[in-house]
Amino acid sequence: MKNFKFVACFGLSFFCRYMIIIFSDYRLDDFPTLVTNNFLTFINYSLIACGILLFYVFKQYIYKTDQRFPVSFVFFLLGSLSLVGIAFIQNTFLYTLNLGFVHLLMGVQTAFCIYLLFRCMREGLRTGLIVAGSGTLGILMFVMVNIFLSLWPESTPIIMTLGTLLPFLILAWLIIFSFPINILFENESDIFHSLNIPDRIKYSSLWSTAVSIFLISFALGFFENNVYMTYAFKSYDSFNWLLIIFTFGYMLAAYLADLRQSFFLSVLTFFSALFCLPLLPVWDLTNLQPINMVPIIFCAGIANIFVMISLVRIGHRAKNVLFTICLSGILYNIALGLGTSLSFSLGDYPKLDIRLRLGLFVLIIASLAVQIYLNYANVSAMAIKQNKNGPQLRLKAVIDSYDFNQREREVLEQVLVGHSVKEIAQILFISQSTVKYYISRLLSRCNVKNRVELLAKLNQESGESFQVPQDNEPPG
Repeated sequence: MKNFKFVACFGLSFFCRYMIIIFSDYRLDDFPTLVTNNFLTFINYSLIACGILLFYVFKQYIYKTDQRFPVSFVFFLLGSLSLVGIAFIQNTFLYTLNLGFVHLLMGVQTAFCIYLLFRCMREGLRTGLIVAGSGTLGILMFVMVNIFLSLWPESTPIIMTLGTLLPFLILAWLIIFSFPINILFENESDIFHSLNIPDRIKYSSLWSTAVSIFLISFALGFFENNVYMTYAFKSYDSFNWLLIIFTFGYMLAAYLADLRQSFFLSVLTFFSALFCLPLLPVWDLTNLQPINMVPIIFCAGIANIFVMISLVRIGHRAKNVLFTICLSGILYNIALGLGTSLSFSLGDYPKLDIRLRLGLFVLIIASLAVQIYLNYANVSAMAIKQNKNGPQLRLKAVIDSYDFNQREREVLEQVLVGHSVKEIAQILFISQSTVKYYISRLLSRCNVKNRVELLAKLNQESGESFQVPQDNEPPG
């Protein structure tokens, strides 16, 4: 669930950003009148509240990580069927009933995001606060650009120029000053050696991945905000059905990344973008524009998760946890803010030149192709290494015999690598006291007194050879 916790935090910030945008035109004293005049809106919000309550009542069943298909995935399937109903049901009563069910599920989903955010904060207060804080940058940038362009409409060319140059300036700063080179793979030297890839290609591939992911985030930010301006903002229904389509694409990718390897998410994102490419000219040439937008928005939600998880993976090996979280959160929200500024500058999305829209999708597809290749190389190399290394298989059998939980396994893996308590805390995004607590549990489960004895015992039982860590902090 490590990646999904980050995704949930972004999901919550996405929800908050949208609500601020929707209610920006309403004064607080107008809200009771709005509810009174629109009884259906009041019912929808009541159903969302019921969904939140439903989640907390059945939390132990919905949020359960040790089962292959969690109950939350069932909620996604039910939501997908309801979305199909929204598109095709003609009967007014059934349509209203189905829409109410969707709002109920969105309440469950919202509570799910909030719950995961608090879990992230509990494991590391600083980490959780930074994740939540970085998500607010998208809101602030949207509001600031909106106010700025409203007060000084003649500044449109300047905003447009800054929106084009700023992402590349940030990227250049990362590359030149602070972007680590060996952070995509946990053991990239062994991986590339087993694939016989020269060093020059190795570093070129790493840089290509970093550049491609950043450009994807910028392109998606531009795309996403244009879609919102054109469609979602035409009415003040706070849960526009196109936005629901985007949200469920968002959640599908999150569950897929949680249940399967990230390679499958890359493949899904690649082919979804490829599928949307021919829909763009069809969208312009037909009168069925809202229907054509359904798969495009759905795929945009999927691609957003790909960008977030990829950024988390890039920052995972960074030495500074602050830099890690900021890289995975702030850059993405900056891209959304810049996309918003370009949306205001260029006008409605359908008025843009079709070549620009095609170029955005070509950029996304080309960048995803690079990421898919590297993910495939990573999976293949790890499989080759596992087949050639018998002691690792014996070690896995030894660890399985102790029946450690997921967090204990993660801490044990870092101990076996030889990382210190401080390094483990940074890698797993938890506090040092939490690391010491889990190390003490490992020592107790293995019936040893310190980490030296723990490594010696695992060496003896598995036939492996692990180095004793340099620091010998007490576990408690």
